[in-house]
Amino acid sequence: MGESIKRIVEPYQDSYSPNGIIGEKDACGVGFIANVKGKESNWILKQSLKGLKCMEHRGGCGGDSDSGDGAGILCSIPWKFLDEEMNLKNNQELDRGLGMVFMPNKKEKIEECKSICEQEAEKLRVKRTYWRSVPVNNETLGPLAKANAPFVCQWILYIDKKDNQDIEKLLFQLRKRIEKKH
Repeated sequence: MGESIKRIVEPYQDSYSPNGIIGEKDACGVGFIANVKGKESNWILKQSLKGLKCMEHRGGCGGDSDSGDGAGILCSIPWKFLDEEMNLKNNQELDRGLGMVFMPNKKEKIEECKSICEQEAEKLRVKRTYWRSVPVNNETLGPLAKANAPFVCQWILYIDKKDNQDIEKLLFQLRKRIEKKH
């Protein structure tokens, strides 16, 4: 094992420090950090953010040299946070899913998109839906990215478990129906 990769003593003995790979660019594009037992932790999130910094060179630059194509972290849905922030009650008789929705950044178009989503959800017997605007900081965007930034929101959907519907299948069908309306 090379000197540039160091084992972290805390909190996991089997984890290598992203500090040891900063500057490495041979296999850029994807990083993967996880707990092999599926345990979520703030430590994993912090390590993922360090890894993301290693991929700064990966973001394609736009014509203004300030706009990139973006990069991010995929993690599980923070249901506890959403329940508290939106004052949602987790009903055990209902399954729920969440969609990240990127819409045109014009008020009338946002309402039109939401209306289409709600109509299609109703056709598939979705019990309840909630919308949440995702807080964003557009101040860090370059001029081109800022001019084309979408309105980002989360759409939380509840379906009745008694309907014996596979929520993953239902959400896929819903997405496809909405895409056809576009």
